[in-house]
Amino acid sequence: MTTLKTIAEAAATWVREEGSRAGESASENIGALLRELGFVSRTDYDELALRVAQLEHRVRLLEGSPSASVPPPLTASPDDDLPPRA
Repeated sequence: MTTLKTIAEAAATWVREEGSRAGESASENIGALLRELGFVSRTDYDELALRVAQLEHRVRLLEGSPSASVPPPLTASPDDDLPPRA
């Protein structure tokens, strides 16, 4: 009876492993087909959305600041009121 139980357990393990492999293979095949049709993965989409958000933030910062080509206005320093040192 022990031999029969061992064989049954081995068969059950084999079925689980093969079922898992078949599922992985099908998932990979579907993923490849979707990429070939022009679809993107969720990870690729999330990375692109983050990059767009970062660029939008940089544009907002640039739009809110004075242009880099215009020099800042000159201001008087406190030392301008003092006579030159001899």
